[in-house]
Amino acid sequence: REFLEHRDRDIRVLAFRLASFVTLDFESRLALLRSLNDTDAKIRGLAIVAVGRQKMTQAIPELARCLRLEGLQQARQAAAALGDMPPQGWRTLEELSTNPNPVTALAAGEALARAKRES
Repeated sequence: REFLEHRDRDIRVLAFRLASFVTLDFESRLALLRSLNDTDAKIRGLAIVAVGRQKMTQAIPELARCLRLEGLQQARQAAAALGDMPPQGWRTLEELSTNPNPVTALAAGEALARAKRES
């Protein structure tokens, strides 16, 4: 957790990259969740990827928020993370694939189709 919340951005970036591949304790998982709202877009993107790889279903509401509010690249990352969390993530993608925001609908639809194809 201390590296995920470090003052030095470069250290944080490295910590987030590593967080995708190691077992995290409770405090580190909370730090990942908080980082989905970070002011730094790169950190938010890395947090989205890490949360998805960790299959943190408690992050589904935040990932849905990211999918609705972020630009296309991060919306796709959030959608891919949701696609890795069936069945709840898939239900969320189904709902968001009909969203009036074209970026949200596109990213959700793509991720849901990919997830179903790969399952």
